[in-house]
Amino acid sequence: MLSKWLVYLALVIVKATTPSTIPEFKLTSKGVEPIVIQLNNTSAKDMYAKTKDWIKETYYDPDEVIKAEFQNKKIRISGPAEKAYSYKVLGKNYTGGIDYELIVEFKKNRYRLSFIIDKNDMHLIKTNFFKKDGEMTKYGKQAIPDIEKTMNELSSSLYNYLSSNEIDQSDEW
Repeated sequence: MLSKWLVYLALVIVKATTPSTIPEFKLTSKGVEPIVIQLNNTSAKDMYAKTKDWIKETYYDPDEVIKAEFQNKKIRISGPAEKAYSYKVLGKNYTGGIDYELIVEFKKNRYRLSFIIDKNDMHLIKTNFFKKDGEMTKYGKQAIPDIEKTMNELSSSLYNYLSSNEIDQSDEW
C-alpha cells in the first residue's frame, strides 16, 4: 500500500515539475486560428500589465506598435516580421517578411492570442504557398514552417514573460 502511494506521489511531482507546452499557431490557406493559453492564478489585470512590459522589452518603438488598448481586457499590436520565411527556387534562396497584428485578450487565468497576417501578405501566401484545395505547394512546404516558427516564437516569448514570477533586481551581470 505504501509503495502505491510513493508511485502516485512521484507521478504528481513529475507532472508538477514538467514544463507545460502551450498551443501553437498553425497557418492554413484560410489564415491562422486563435489560441487560448492557460496561466493559472493570474488575473487579467496582471497579465495586461505584464504584456505591456513585454511589449516595451520586445519592440524597438513600443508606442508605435500598440494600435489599440482596452485596459485589462485587450491589446492590439501591429508589427513587421522581417525574414519570416524562406524558400528555394532553381537553387536560389528567397526570403520574405510579413506584416501582422497580434491581438491579446485577457480573462482570469487565461489569455487568447490572435495572429492576423496582413491581407496583402496573406494573399501572397495563399496564392504562392497553397494549392486551390488547401494543400501546400512545394514552396509552401519550405516557407510555411518558417512562418509558423516566427508566430510561435512570439507566442512563446509572451508566455514565458507572463509566466515568470521572478524579477531580477541583482546588480550582477
